[in-house]
Amino acid sequence: MKPPKVFKRPGSPFYWYRLFSGGRETWHSTEQKTKEAAEAIATDARKAQKGEGQVEQYFNMLVARLAALPAVEQAEIRQRFARRLMMRSGATVSTTDAWQAWLDSPQKGNPGERTRKGYSAIWHRFKMWADKKQLRGLHEISPFPRRRIRRRSLAR
Repeated sequence: MKPPKVFKRPGSPFYWYRLFSGGRETWHSTEQKTKEAAEAIATDARKAQKGEGQVEQYFNMLVARLAALPAVEQAEIRQRFARRLMMRSGATVSTTDAWQAWLDSPQKGNPGERTRKGYSAIWHRFKMWADKKQLRGLHEISPFPRRRIRRRSLAR
């Protein structure tokens, strides 16, 4: 398959390509300044459109698109995608089962009884918070800015 034609639009430093689907033409920026890199992106996009691409290619395209976003948006979108993937994979851990899963995990090492009791108390406070927020799985929890935590802890 020969690569789709890439071209420059007036006023844009990037190469563009066209795709046709359902009788409609759409134009897409490759966000690349070199013709070779632009052709590679355009070829991958055409393969994806036709269902001929490999999962690894789709992943690389997604990573490239994320990298092109403003930094503030990147983290949020990555977390959203990660949550969606986890929810669909069935590899989620419910908040009800999480404590036992940790106890059964060989990666936890062998904490002493006193340490385990401390962890248990922390876990139960966390579980109460999660239940109030109606969170059912650990994948639903996302970190929030540390500054908010620091402010609260300093206010006490």
